[in-house]
Amino acid sequence: VGEKLYEELFSIEESERTYEIDNMFIIFPQLTEVSMEIDMNTYKNIRKFDVSKSCNSKEGPFISKEKINEFLIKYNII
Repeated sequence: VGEKLYEELFSIEESERTYEIDNMFIIFPQLTEVSMEIDMNTYKNIRKFDVSKSCNSKEGPFISKEKINEFLIKYNII
């Protein structure tokens, strides 16, 4: 009961099928027959996700208070 302390981008199980490219993640299907049809040469600079690190908001990276303040001022929120 209560609110989550952090959000999980993908599970540990999914991390084994996850690749990084530029500023995004690609999570390939769990079904082997579908995954085998994917041509990895299609993606430039693709690399396997490091499963030893987690991918959730608990770990950061975090935006500084100054950057948040700049954002709020820039978009006339405060």
